[in-house]
Amino acid sequence: MQGMKILTLMVCATLSISAYAAAGDKTKDKVAAKPAEKQTVLSCPQSVDVGLQELKKKVPDWRYFNDGDVAYALETVSIYHQNKTLEKLSPSKGTESFTEWKLNNNGKEKYFVVCAYSHTSVLLKQQIDAGLARCRLNFEPDPATPQGPPVLHKMTCE
Repeated sequence: MQGMKILTLMVCATLSISAYAAAGDKTKDKVAAKPAEKQTVLSCPQSVDVGLQELKKKVPDWRYFNDGDVAYALETVSIYHQNKTLEKLSPSKGTESFTEWKLNNNGKEKYFVVCAYSHTSVLLKQQIDAGLARCRLNFEPDPATPQGPPVLHKMTCE
């Protein structure tokens, strides 16, 4: 994650230096171009291990059992907004290859990336850095099942 931030900053710094050099003497006394936007790449773990699950209440005439240790696969990635309660935020736009959310007043308001896993109610959440204005989740075809649903690739927030 840190490497991506450094790479993004290096590319933007190189572009700023190139633009300065291309402008020639006209920019000698001017302040350098504004710094690159902050960008963060977030990735949910592809699976989680969850402890044994139990029934809260017995079901008459039935007995339950656990089917051994299971790693629960990543199913969805969403953005949640926290005011008084944690609420799922609707995407502002999306296609078959990406979904994007706008983070209005991020810093005054709190936003979280939430990772949901198949066949469990366990969710993971991570707060999005203040000042970031939007997040975009990209999808890619799964090479193992080309005709199947796309794989969640990465979320980039800036």
